[in-house]
Amino acid sequence: MGYDISDYKSINTLLGTMDDFDLLIEEAKKRGIKIVMDMVMNHTSSDHPWFKEAINNKNSPYRDYYFFRQGKENINNWQATMSGSAWTELDNEKGTYYLHLYSDKQPDLNWQNPAVYNEFKNILEFWLKKGVYGFRLDVITQIYKESLEDGKKGKIGEQVGREHYLATEGCHRVLRKLREDVLDKYNGIFIGECYGIDHNIAKSFLDNELDTLFLFELTHTSLLKNKINMRKFKKNLIQVQTTLDYNGNFLENHDQHRSIGRYVKDKKGAKMLLTLLFTLKGIPFIYQGEELALQDYQNFSPSDSQDMVYKHVYKLLKSYHLPNFIAKKISRLFGRDDARYPYPFNNSVFNGFSSVKPWSKVYDGKENREEALNDKNSSLYYLKELYNLRKNDDVLCFGNISFLKDNKLILSYIREYQNKKRLIILNLSNKRKNISNKIKNLKKELLLSTSNKEKDYLQHYEGRIYSL
Repeated sequence: MGYDISDYKSINTLLGTMDDFDLLIEEAKKRGIKIVMDMVMNHTSSDHPWFKEAINNKNSPYRDYYFFRQGKENINNWQATMSGSAWTELDNEKGTYYLHLYSDKQPDLNWQNPAVYNEFKNILEFWLKKGVYGFRLDVITQIYKESLEDGKKGKIGEQVGREHYLATEGCHRVLRKLREDVLDKYNGIFIGECYGIDHNIAKSFLDNELDTLFLFELTHTSLLKNKINMRKFKKNLIQVQTTLDYNGNFLENHDQHRSIGRYVKDKKGAKMLLTLLFTLKGIPFIYQGEELALQDYQNFSPSDSQDMVYKHVYKLLKSYHLPNFIAKKISRLFGRDDARYPYPFNNSVFNGFSSVKPWSKVYDGKENREEALNDKNSSLYYLKELYNLRKNDDVLCFGNISFLKDNKLILSYIREYQNKKRLIILNLSNKRKNISNKIKNLKKELLLSTSNKEKDYLQHYEGRIYSL
């Protein structure tokens, strides 16, 4: 379940049945919706039959599906994401260790073994035949280990060993071959979660491998603050947009804190951030609740957490006898509970999500879908306008992008396609900003604005889209 898969060709019974999934595909098709499936190819669950067979039978062919080493002196110095060694000793075979870049319940697969490739070729085809449009490939840049040599110590926060498995040539070969052997036959799509690399390295993954990708350069915050420096954000955004042909544009996902309070200080910034996502070059990705301007929990305690990252960090910090308020604050920054609460449909019991208490704590803010539907000025209605504008505008879908010099907290750019142009102006701050005379003097027609009134200055967190 989740990111430790024990069966790649079935649906977890906690979530439904294969009949439910088939019905989802069928009903989505009727509505012109395509389903993209999450696919984890870096590791399996320690409960997967492959791994169980591998640890119970040394002579099993599944032994070569993973990385095992005999003797502590023969394991390398690689670190796991959760800190500590990336190697764990088997309970039933003392002195034998297996590799896991993440949890010890997520053993890494050996992609140098052709049998692993053939397994996933079959798995991808299984779901494509069912009607899945494509796959979001989890931590895809880490799947191929070129060697198991010791790693060099890098910057603080960088895992030791990453130079041996991050964005390797073997990873490129696997993606190109999977596309040729499977995906292109179904006219499908690969979306890569490219954790650990920057836009310069990411560019190589768009050469007949991935259709688009997620980078994390624009989500970085300081160690002790859940705030984005918008000046740095603007600089990094321009670099990413001018380097990559077709980026996956996102601000929120299941691993990130909510953008309200992170990129902007209040809900008035929600429409501006949506405008940004839908007018950049590439594909906009909206996370559930982003259209409602949902925020992090207002009140949260360690006992509320269902996240292994939060729990691990909190336990670690408490072991160093840090004051509880510091341990709670830092754990919250690393934790992911704020992105994973049940969707708030209304303000009834459990926010209308279910009739019984959900697994995660329900959202304790005021925002919900019912409220948004009753407010014509809500970010939900604005998103619908924005979506329809982009959907029917080839310039916003396919156009090139060029950025204009402007105030450090104003982001202005032009999209151009087949001699048609769109101008986008965004105030990234919560303060009024003047519009440059150069932009004021342009002949333009307003297509959409986050504000009800077009003034000769930008109100805080205001965004506008013009036709030139």
